[in-house]
Amino acid sequence: MLGFTYNFENYSTDYRNGIDSHLGWGVMQSVSAHWHAGVAGYVYYQLTGDSGSGDSCGPCKSRVASLGPQVTYTFTVSGQTWSADLRAYYEFWAQNRLEGVSVFATLNIPLGPTAK
Repeated sequence: MLGFTYNFENYSTDYRNGIDSHLGWGVMQSVSAHWHAGVAGYVYYQLTGDSGSGDSCGPCKSRVASLGPQVTYTFTVSGQTWSADLRAYYEFWAQNRLEGVSVFATLNIPLGPTAK
């Protein structure tokens, strides 16, 4: 998954974040009928610097990369397939950004009928 983010100016603070890019990826293997495990990661890279008189660090540009385990459990609720996902990322290659460990939990619930 590749994406870009453009931000408008915050007129209250006279600050505008720069344009950033982000690339996310994951590789999963089925362990059983309901369990999947693998690795995932992302790279965040700011293409243009922040700007505005509220900018206290100059044309700041940030970046960070990450890598970590991912596990997914799929199950059925009222005839529809739901999934619960847990990911932990170790962040590194950071510049003008925090680095450390991030943990995300996601519950995916279908909003319409499941395709057969």
